[in-house]
Amino acid sequence: MSVINQMLKELEERNDPQGNNPNVAASQKQPVGLSKVQIALIILLIVLINIGGIYAWSLYSENQDLKQSVYNSSQIIADHEKLSSQEKQNTIIESVKTESPLIQEQEKRSVITHTDNKTVDHVVENQPLNKVKSITTQQGENAHQVHAVGNQTQQVKAVVKQEKIVITPLNDNINAQEDQKTLLNEMSVPKEKQASLSISRSHLSAERVVQNKLQKAERAITDNEVTKAEKLFEEVLLIQPEHKDARKQLSALWFGRKLYRPALNLLSQGMDIYPDDIDFRLMKARILLNQNNNKEALYVLNGFATAQHVEYQVLLANTAQLVGNSDSSILAYRQLVNLEPHQGKWWMGLAVALDRDSQFEKAKTAYKMALSTQNLSSNSAQFIRQRMSELGE
Repeated sequence: MSVINQMLKELEERNDPQGNNPNVAASQKQPVGLSKVQIALIILLIVLINIGGIYAWSLYSENQDLKQSVYNSSQIIADHEKLSSQEKQNTIIESVKTESPLIQEQEKRSVITHTDNKTVDHVVENQPLNKVKSITTQQGENAHQVHAVGNQTQQVKAVVKQEKIVITPLNDNINAQEDQKTLLNEMSVPKEKQASLSISRSHLSAERVVQNKLQKAERAITDNEVTKAEKLFEEVLLIQPEHKDARKQLSALWFGRKLYRPALNLLSQGMDIYPDDIDFRLMKARILLNQNNNKEALYVLNGFATAQHVEYQVLLANTAQLVGNSDSSILAYRQLVNLEPHQGKWWMGLAVALDRDSQFEKAKTAYKMALSTQNLSSNSAQFIRQRMSELGE
C-alpha cells in the first residue's frame, strides 16, 4: 500500500507542477512580519529627517534675508555717499564760479564775444572791406581769448572733482601768479560749519520769576480775583521769604477776609526778618486792636516807641490812652510835637496826657502851646480855656 500511495503522490505532483498543493503553498506563503520596535525606529527616523530639513530651510531663509539686508544697507550707503559727493562737487563749482575772478572774467568775455558777433554781422553789411577785416581780426582775437578761457574752465572743473584747484594763465593781460594766490587763499578758508538749529530752555532768574508773579497778582487784585492774588503772593514768599511788599499785601488781603491768625503769623515773621520795619508793627497792631486786644497791640508798638513816624506815634498814643498807660501816651505825644510842633492837636493831646498823670504845671504849659498854634477847632479851644481856668490860669 505504501508503494501505491507513493505513486499517487508522485502523480499529483506531476499534475500540479506550479505547486498548488495546499500544504506546500501554505508552507511557502507564510509572511515575514516586522516587529513593533522596527516600526517605531522607522517612524522616528522619518521625523528626525523632517525636523532636520525644516531646520536647514530656516537657516537658509535667515541667511538669504541677512544677505538681502546687508545688500540694501550697502546700497543706501553708496547712494548717500554718491549724493554727498555730487552735492559737494556742485557746491565747490558754484563757489568757484561765484568767488573766482577767473570764472567771472570768462563770463564777461563770453558776453563780450556774443555782443561782438552781432556787431560784426551788422558791420559787415554796412562797412568797407578794410574795416570789416579789422573787425574780423579783432573778433578772432577775442574768440581766441574766450577759447582759452573755456579751456581753463574745463581744467578748473576737472580739478575741482578731485577737490584740488590748478589755474593757468588766461592771457598776457592777466597776472597768473596773483590769480593763483587769490584762488589758493579762497580755497584755504575753512568751510563754514553747517548751520544748526538748537533749542534750549532759558532759565529765568528768581528775581524775574518774582516780578512776573507780582505783576500777575496786581492784575488779579484789579480784577477782584482775591484768591488768585493770594496764591501768587504765597508763591513769591516761597521763593523770596524776605520780600516785604508781597508779605504786606498778602497780610492785608487776609485781614480783609478776616483771616486774622494767618495774617498775624505772617506779620510776626516779617518783624523777625526786619525788626526795624515800622509797617509790620503798624499792621499787626491794627489787627490786634480790631480784635480788642489793646494790651498786646501796645506791646507791639512799644517795641519801637522812638520811631520818627507820625502815623506810628499817633497809633501808639491812642492805644496807650485806651490801655491807660500815661507814660507811653506822654512819650508818644512828645515825639509828635517834636515832629510837627505847629500842630495844636498834638500839644493838646500832650496836655491832656500830662493832666491825667497829675502833672498840672506841665499840662498848663502844653495847653498854652496848643492855643498859640491857632489851628484848633472852636470846641477844642473852648475846652482848653475852661480847663486852664480850672487849673488856676
